[in-house]
Amino acid sequence: MKGADFYLANMPIAFCAIKVLTDKEGNPVDYLFIYSNKAHTRLEGLNEGELAGKRYLELHEKIGKKFLQCCYEAAFHGKDHVISDYNAERERHYLIYIYPLEKGSCACMFQDMTASQRLLQECEHGERQEAEQKGHYTKSAALLRYLRKVDQLMREQEELRKEAMRDPLVDLYNVKSGKELVTEALERMEEGDFSIMFLIDIDNFKRINDTLGHQAGDEYLKHLASILKHVFRRSDIVYRMGGDEFIGFAESVSMPELAVERIMRRLYEQLEQAGKEGFEMQCSAGIFIGSRRNSYSDFYAMADRALYAAKRTGKNKYHVISESSAD
Repeated sequence: MKGADFYLANMPIAFCAIKVLTDKEGNPVDYLFIYSNKAHTRLEGLNEGELAGKRYLELHEKIGKKFLQCCYEAAFHGKDHVISDYNAERERHYLIYIYPLEKGSCACMFQDMTASQRLLQECEHGERQEAEQKGHYTKSAALLRYLRKVDQLMREQEELRKEAMRDPLVDLYNVKSGKELVTEALERMEEGDFSIMFLIDIDNFKRINDTLGHQAGDEYLKHLASILKHVFRRSDIVYRMGGDEFIGFAESVSMPELAVERIMRRLYEQLEQAGKEGFEMQCSAGIFIGSRRNSYSDFYAMADRALYAAKRTGKNKYHVISESSAD
């Protein structure tokens, strides 16, 4: 072993590459170890070469939901994560950096932060002593205050980043983030894969605003957004395009026509239930099934054309255009 492979295998920081495993609904349930360097193999309590090809739940009774979700978002949506984790079995604190590899896989680096955590605990103890001594200055208390400010700043920056990606009214991705995520998904698509874009809007939404008021209209938008969260898989990209238009994007679907039928059946069932709860509304949808040779603009233009065709048939309908029929 030479070069980068040698340093990766022998570096002191634990490193592994994993494939995220999902159920039929696309939800993450486990992960498979693709590669593990020596430090990570020791961290798992195994000998070199014993970890690759094993599922996490083969080795442990339960899996951390937060860690698994972050791995899923990195593997399928290209999102980096930095999280802290405490391993009770080893009594160790870790800072874990998670970043995407190829579609469905991600890499994880584990930095042991136990010593720093113990220092923080000592600082907290020092601060308590300082309080008991009524203002007596200690270096540990000053360090603790500094660390707390840094931690607060990092948390605030992360919250601002998340807020910048969301539509504040409906709590879905906003149009900017949605476009970026769909574009990244299209770049990850392989030859022969097909993805689906759903362009959905509320029929006669202006009438709702005019008769019930804009505040009521906002409640209808929020209710539809909630429905879409349940209709689409967690692996799908759902965002508000603007006004009463929403987009759902299902990446690399094996049987796209069946997926369209299933998703639209769920949508209309949810809309029927919403009517019973006081949110009576109808929705039309334009759907485009395409391959990687189509850009984001292509997907949106064809979905928009399909939506127009759906509304010409009397609304509360959906229309599908596939790449082959569009040629």
